[in-house]
Amino acid sequence: MCRLLGVVASAPTDFAAAVGENFDQFIELSKVHKDGWGTAWLADDGVQVVRGVPMACEDPQLGPTLQQAVAKELILHLRWATPGMTVNINNCHPFTDGELAFAHNGSFTPTEQLRQDLLDWGALAPQGTTDSELYFSLVRYLHRTMSWPQAFRMAIARIAADEAAQEIPGLPGLNAMLITPDEGLYVVSYNSKTRIFDFESEDYYQLWIRRDPDKVIISSSNWDLPGHELLDNLRIYHVKPDLTIDEYPIV
Repeated sequence: MCRLLGVVASAPTDFAAAVGENFDQFIELSKVHKDGWGTAWLADDGVQVVRGVPMACEDPQLGPTLQQAVAKELILHLRWATPGMTVNINNCHPFTDGELAFAHNGSFTPTEQLRQDLLDWGALAPQGTTDSELYFSLVRYLHRTMSWPQAFRMAIARIAADEAAQEIPGLPGLNAMLITPDEGLYVVSYNSKTRIFDFESEDYYQLWIRRDPDKVIISSSNWDLPGHELLDNLRIYHVKPDLTIDEYPIV
């Protein structure tokens, strides 16, 4: 239960310059999504990640960090922890292996078998306790032998099958953003209204897109992003460095 914001631009930019009007509204969402924040950007020397545990709009580290984050690819995450999940720095997004940066919006119920499989496979070991980091580890492991869209499809199929076996109704919430070192940004829209908590709006998990001549912006809902359109659900979107977008169905 989080907020996502991603930017791919033709020239280095920061979030405030890229989004323009109403960017402060996105930051204000941290008054509800108050369990930490994080940002990642693709610098000349690789992906950079900064995370914080305080509410973003009250954290003195946020402003200097966002000023420092100038790049052609950026993501920003505001965390609202799933009930019962620990609030600490290791559970804040984005997660990284030093080359990739991954952020998730949604939730699912991992099985012990999934945890054991990732351990047996030698996949990236989680530093925290979130389902989100297991999602990242699974996608990253699968990508060793397949493309990113295929890896996401396989990961989603595994998670959905595990939940079906537990008789959990509806689709798991698996919206995600992934910064890659040379392919651009991957965005997953995969969610179900039947899994929305009572305190969330019906459009809570919708993802939006705004296409400008010099950039593409993709964002979670519940704020006023001027000029946005709705992204279709059950899709993987690949925003390339040249700003073209490929779309892949998940099911």
